[in-house]
Amino acid sequence: MQWASERMKNGGKHMPSKYDVYWQNKLTEIEQLLKDAHKYGRSGELNVSDITNYGKRNSWYGVVEVFENGIRKGETAHAKSLGNVIIRNKLLDSFEKTAFKLIISTNLGLRAEKLDVRERIDPFQTIPVKKISHVVNENIEIRKERLVEILKEIPWETWKNIVREESEWKLMGSFLNSYGFGHFAVLIVVAGLNDYQLKGKAEEVYWPGIRKVLESSSIPKSTRDLFNILEPFYKKERLNSIKVQRLKKFLDSSLADKL
Repeated sequence: MQWASERMKNGGKHMPSKYDVYWQNKLTEIEQLLKDAHKYGRSGELNVSDITNYGKRNSWYGVVEVFENGIRKGETAHAKSLGNVIIRNKLLDSFEKTAFKLIISTNLGLRAEKLDVRERIDPFQTIPVKKISHVVNENIEIRKERLVEILKEIPWETWKNIVREESEWKLMGSFLNSYGFGHFAVLIVVAGLNDYQLKGKAEEVYWPGIRKVLESSSIPKSTRDLFNILEPFYKKERLNSIKVQRLKKFLDSSLADKL
């Protein structure tokens, strides 16, 4: 593995950080996170919101990976400080060369994950399906959490700029004021669900077609009204029976009603 050891890079010396004192005062809790991750693959979360007393940041998300000789992926000062404190206090000594990833979420929860969770598997050994399923499901959940953390880091202005470039917004955005947010949200979601297997490019035939239908109809007051407006349009589309069924299923859902 190509680990970048902080102790090697700094000639064996640790560069002090303003966050060192904070992590030093939480050694017992951090050690427990490592124990849980070592035993279960990952730990629960520790609330570290009081770290904001030690500095100001636009985002508190951070990741550091620690192993017996140093750290890597400690790009942010507070995450790097955490890794160095763990190494300096030899918290890994009792874990038999296990490496850990520590994640500080945007809402200031700290958790640990064991990096070497894969067991040595005999290629001729029969592996229970339930065991494989558990590992796959766990990995999927971990990836979902990481994706959420990444998406949280995208600034709101960037999201708005992305939306403004979409044909949905360019052709449908004008309905927002007249429909109101709730009705408009339901409209965009249900139309998006049927945005596939079209008769042409979405920006040329699909969204303009829906816009034309809506412009010639009164503003819907309920999901039933919206269904009655859009059903004739989808009956003329490709895979029309499936799309009408999907239209009805979503508009009858508790989510659509809540929106």
